[in-house]
Formats: sequence, C-alpha cells, structure tokens
Amino acid sequence: MLTRKTKAVTRRDLQAMPFDIEQKNGASSTKIFSYSPKFAEWTLDEDVAANSTVQLPISYTVGKEKLTLTCNGIQLNLNNFSLVGSSGTTSSTVTILFPLKAGYEMSASVLGV
Repeated sequence: MLTRKTKAVTRRDLQAMPFDIEQKNGASSTKIFSYSPKFAEWTLDEDVAANSTVQLPISYTVGKEKLTLTCNGIQLNLNNFSLVGSSGTTSSTVTILFPLKAGYEMSASVLGV
C-alpha cells in the first residue's frame, strides 16, 4: 500500500462553540463534561493516489467521534475513506480510497463524545 502524507494548507481551522454540562451543588457547580466540535478547511497542494494516507489538520478519536469529510463540497462516506488507528486512539489521518487532484478543496468536521 502506498502511503503519502499530503501538504495541506489550512485556510480555516475553526472551533465551534463549546458546551459544558455542570452538576449543581447548592450555590456551586461542578463541570462534569465539556465538548468542543472541530472543523477545518484546506486545499490539497499535490495529487493523492488512491489508497494513500492523508494527514488532516484536525484530530479525531477513532470509534468515539464522528469524522465527516468533504471533497469539493461533496460529503464522503466510508466507501470513500477509512479511519486510521485503533478504537479509542487519537488520529489525524485517513486512508483515501480514490485519487484526489491538487487544488481540490477539502473540509473535515469532528462531532461526538
């Protein structure tokens, strides 16, 4: 399998508004959960062959968070890419299962807990 990391130029790396869940304890409260969705857009600097590994500008937790990828505005599904890493580990790579051309506009968003 060919492995190539692309040089991605991040145009926008946004953090969506985080949210917290707190437990009230009388006059005080304790934060029991905090989450911030992640989003990034970039342009591919070079062609990417099918079945190549692509480095993302954001990370996701395999099996815990949902990674959504788009290519030129078209949402990809798991027939188009596969996650890289063991369940529960943090990853910032995917294997793209079809060829990509330099100049393609990509985006990634990560949701879930």
